[in-house]
Amino acid sequence: MAELKKIPVNQLRENSYNPNKLTGFKYDALVKQIAQEKEVVQPLLVRFNPLKNSEGITELALNAYEILDGEHRWKAAKQVGLTEIPCMVIEANDNRARAWTLGMNNIRGKPDALLLADVLRQLSESYSTDQLKELCAFNEREIAYYLKLLEAPVDFTSAIELKNELPITLTFIVSEKEASVVNDALERINPENKSKALVKLCLENLNGEN
Repeated sequence: MAELKKIPVNQLRENSYNPNKLTGFKYDALVKQIAQEKEVVQPLLVRFNPLKNSEGITELALNAYEILDGEHRWKAAKQVGLTEIPCMVIEANDNRARAWTLGMNNIRGKPDALLLADVLRQLSESYSTDQLKELCAFNEREIAYYLKLLEAPVDFTSAIELKNELPITLTFIVSEKEASVVNDALERINPENKSKALVKLCLENLNGEN
């Protein structure tokens, strides 16, 4: 039976089997978000699983709850000085705990690129790029990439939905140096038709050819 309760941060501990890693910009954005809210708004999923000392005696004072989902929220909360975090406490043996951790990481899903791009466009009418970076945890390159998707031809969406041979536009954001290298390669392969040249270049690389 699950129970929602606030638990002191020093009574929580990370598990050793969480495959989800969050570092750099994304983690920094999480820290800023929690610092601004002054709380963790999404409860952690934990189980009561106290450690034992060298004599085999259960230690209840510290690390009594193992985190199944929410390790980064816990670390960020500690970093900004929070003393307790809302947690959903469940009963789970070791195998069930591992399954919960993998499952919670896997069921979050992936965003629809065009829908995400349109939401960012709407938000960009009210927020600056710097504000979007803090509020939504996207960096400048990601924001530019998604907004660029909205400049694609109208048949871009229908081509995705129909999954047929309709022409579509692929948009890449690269540096000037990278663009120059790609263009030179396409010119050498097929200067008359760069689309076919790009397909040939991709196929050769996928097949391990030079």
